[in-house]
Amino acid sequence: MQRYIDQLIGDMQEAKNRPRPQKMSLPPELEFVRGAEEYLYGELYEMGNLFGLKKMQFPPVEKLNPEQIKKLVLEFEQLWQAFNFYPDFPDGLPETIKYKILVDYLEHKTTYVTQGNNHFEFCTYDPDSCPFPEEFCTCKDFEIEDDDIDMSNFTSSDKDLPF
Repeated sequence: MQRYIDQLIGDMQEAKNRPRPQKMSLPPELEFVRGAEEYLYGELYEMGNLFGLKKMQFPPVEKLNPEQIKKLVLEFEQLWQAFNFYPDFPDGLPETIKYKILVDYLEHKTTYVTQGNNHFEFCTYDPDSCPFPEEFCTCKDFEIEDDDIDMSNFTSSDKDLPF
């Protein structure tokens, strides 16, 4: 298995040099916000296609030892950074969970930005669908109940707001 992992790491390192999508055509007056425009209105790409990698190339986490997982996660993070993508994981999240998420994201569609960064939190801020184990779930900290909001501080027009 180690020989295959070494080959896979080589493929990931080569992927850092793959051609990037063409820059989005923008009028000169929007050039200063290129990254935002590309993020909001750019074409969607499957991440695996950008990298030239397929999810099926990556062994299940159960077939890997801790050192192999650690190396693959590091290579994934470096590959993502080469494409201006940054995975944002909760502190202390086990490498096995990171690996599974990064492999699954090869099938995720996103925009490519030529300026700036595209950060991925992986969380929808709904504790019931959190991709992380409870001890690493940061979305539970953002849960707001309707009765937690004191409506007396709002004007009558503010009370029509959807929250």
